[in-house]
Amino acid sequence: MRFLVPTDFSNNALHASQYALTLAQLKPGSSIHLVHVLTPILSDALIIQDMEHEVTKYLDGLASDLKAKAKSSQVSYSIRVGEVVAEINSLAREINTGLVIMGMQGLGKISRLIFGSNAVSLTKKATCPVLIVPEAAVLRPPKQIVFATDYYTSDADALQHLIPIAATFNSAIIMVHLFDQMEEEESEVIMANFLAKQIFKDIEYPQITYKVHYSENPALGIKDFCDSMSADLLVLSARKQTIINRLFRESVTDELSYSSAIPLLIFHE
Repeated sequence: MRFLVPTDFSNNALHASQYALTLAQLKPGSSIHLVHVLTPILSDALIIQDMEHEVTKYLDGLASDLKAKAKSSQVSYSIRVGEVVAEINSLAREINTGLVIMGMQGLGKISRLIFGSNAVSLTKKATCPVLIVPEAAVLRPPKQIVFATDYYTSDADALQHLIPIAATFNSAIIMVHLFDQMEEEESEVIMANFLAKQIFKDIEYPQITYKVHYSENPALGIKDFCDSMSADLLVLSARKQTIINRLFRESVTDELSYSSAIPLLIFHE
């Protein structure tokens, strides 16, 4: 697998590169490609050239550090000039990356991703899965993976793509559906079992379970469930009018993402 790691050389971006290295070392043949996107205010060629020269030194140093720690993983880098999200998407297609891994700060409701609003936009518009790594995330393989589901067929598609990743690390996958009416718990369990058999009937993976979890707040409910399961990774399938919309409302997303130490993997339809 090829991991694409956008970086602005901040501590949280560096932490994301170390997380990528952790994953790459556990999957033989993996590689890491670092990218820094320049968005100069002026289009002066000399200014851009000077910026590229400075960035190259930083990228070369970071790549050298990763290479020194890597066993068999290849490390490369590039510089792009333009709009952040567009350039990352374009590069992801060019190098056929399997996963974009990016860092995130954890400073409460005023915190931001490494590229601010651009990073939030990337999680919604990326052409491949995006793994967001909080600065407090532990550098370890994802042994316990929680996948929040609303039982859409796109969840089954995402699950099919998740299984090879889970198999690499011998991970357990816990599918969870959140509900907000306590008196409906029994019916939710019955429905969950029925839908799991229908929606995920073609899924072949021995370490997968299906659960329901009550919470009036979807973001905090998912976080609480992840904590109870000692989750190493939270997975969401991005689509309209589902849980991803509730989680990515600004006030709710801050509660979930910026207070959590659990990496967040987002699959797109």
